[in-house]
This record gives sequence, structure tokens and C-alpha cells, in this order.
Amino acid sequence: MMSEFAKFERPQERTGHPIRLIVHVGMHKSGSTAIQVAAQQEQEELLKQGVFYPLAIFPDIPDQHSEIAFNLTQGQSTTVAAALKKVEQQARELGAKTVLLSGEELCKLSPEDVATFRDISSLFFENLQFIVIVRNRENVIISAYKHHLRYSRTNMVFNEMVGNEFIDPEQIIKNWRRNFSDNYRVIHYDSICDKLVPNFFKNVLDVNVVFNRRENYSLDLLTLTIYNLMLKEWSSPEIDALMWRFINQYPTNDRFSMEEGIKRSLSEALPKSGWDIIELPADSLIGASSEIRSNFNPVEVSERMIGFFTMLRDHFREAKAGSDMP
Repeated sequence: MMSEFAKFERPQERTGHPIRLIVHVGMHKSGSTAIQVAAQQEQEELLKQGVFYPLAIFPDIPDQHSEIAFNLTQGQSTTVAAALKKVEQQARELGAKTVLLSGEELCKLSPEDVATFRDISSLFFENLQFIVIVRNRENVIISAYKHHLRYSRTNMVFNEMVGNEFIDPEQIIKNWRRNFSDNYRVIHYDSICDKLVPNFFKNVLDVNVVFNRRENYSLDLLTLTIYNLMLKEWSSPEIDALMWRFINQYPTNDRFSMEEGIKRSLSEALPKSGWDIIELPADSLIGASSEIRSNFNPVEVSERMIGFFTMLRDHFREAKAGSDMP
């Protein structure tokens, strides 16, 4: 096994200071994008505090490291070894004592691929650690449901949702403990979500960053449904940009009782095994349905929808004037 990586091995007597590797392996729907964008934009500040977040070590996704998983799954382990060798050299030249890698696709690796990743990583780093951010099961379910409403070609691809986003966290942790390192941290999403990025970097790396911009928005069911219909009927970058402008202009995220019903129905249909280690009381996160209704303001929602459709109307009016749109 190790002979495959012989050309990457360093001399037994390592020179210079030891470097540890921390791998953030996801999970999906738990703030990974915000962490990755912050690490990219705060790269210099992190480096001042001894942490190196490498960029563009793979060509297709330059700001994060899910391509490690893609390469390992496809048997391209030497590609990963070459990339990590370059990362270690860069970190050493820059004086960093810690390398941070982040990619939510890493949580999908098989035990064999995680073991290969460990063998490769051990060639270059003296200490290996992994981080998993876990989220309440029902909130992962509704977030995955909304993701597919927004991005899939059909309204709901049930099997795809189960396979892509809904992964047993207990199995992920066991897999990485047995095959990568017993040095790990599990962080509850709900314990850091108010200031997710600063809390993550302080908890995991003991470094300070000021970045706290949201990179993904969890839209309410009404807005998301309209957006989904519009985008699939008249898909364009302009519509997507318009949507981002709207959600920044109207940041209120209304919570409908129907959404809670969808959450419960999907929760009953999807497996519960492996989630006990992170399950939190549902009432503490989502509240009772009567409370949601009591805070529901239909006038405010209607005003938001008027604003939304006004923006859509103006966009389509301009597009029609400059094209053959019927």
C-alpha cells in the first residue's frame, strides 16, 4: 500500500517545526459554505495566527477541498498525495503550524478511502485531527428538502436527498475515528449558529476572525416555492441575482405551520438510526405549531410578496422589451 506513495515520502528525520492537519469533514447543511468562504477571504488573517487554509490545490473547486473525496473515490490517490505534499511545503514556507482543510463531500468517503487519506496525510503532517459539525436531524431534513426544491430539476428527488444530504452522523464519526484519527471534535450546529464563523474558528483553532456574513439563506416555504417555479420556468442568471437582492432586502424568514408538517412527515419516512448522539429536543429548536401561528403576520408576508413580484415584473418587462419573449 505505502509503496504507492514512496516518491512522496519525506526523510525520517523531519526538518523544521511540526505541522498538524485539521480536516473539517462537513456535514452537509451545517454551515460548511460559510466556513469555507470565510477561510478563503480571511486567509491572510488566519496565517498571521498560524493557520494555513490552502486555495486552488485542485482545479475545479478552488476555495474548498471536496475534490480530495472525488479523487480518492476515483482511485486517484497519487493526485491527492501530490496536492498534500505541495500544501505541506507551502505551510512550512509560510511558517504555519496548522493546516485546515474543509470539504463536506469528505463525509461520504468509504472506510477504505478514509484509511488511504490517513496514509497520505501521515507522510506530511505530524498530527491528524478531524472536525464534524452536526445538526438536529429534523432541521437537516427540512434544509435538504428546501435545497432540492431550489436546485433539483424536479420538485423532490427523494432517493437523491437521502443519498446526498441525509447521512448517518454516527457512522461518519466512527468511520473517521477508526481510519483517520481518534483525535476529533464534534460540534453542535445549534451551539455556534448565531455567530457560526467566529465561533467555529475560536472553538476549533483558537483563532479570531471578524467575518460573519451569511453565504446561504434558508428561505421560507412560500418564497422558495415561487422562486423554484420562476427559476425552472425562466431560468437565468438575472433571476438568480434578483432573488439574492430580494432576500437581502426582505430578510424576514417566515415560518409556516405547513413547513413543520412537511418536516414531520419526512422525519417519519427517513431513517433515525445513527442520530441519537446529536438529537436535541424538537421543541427547543422549532417551537410548537400554535406559537408559530400566533407570530404569523399575513399582512407582512403579503407586503413581502408584493415586493417580490414587483421585482419579477420589472425584470420580465425589461427582458421582454429587449427580446422576442411572448
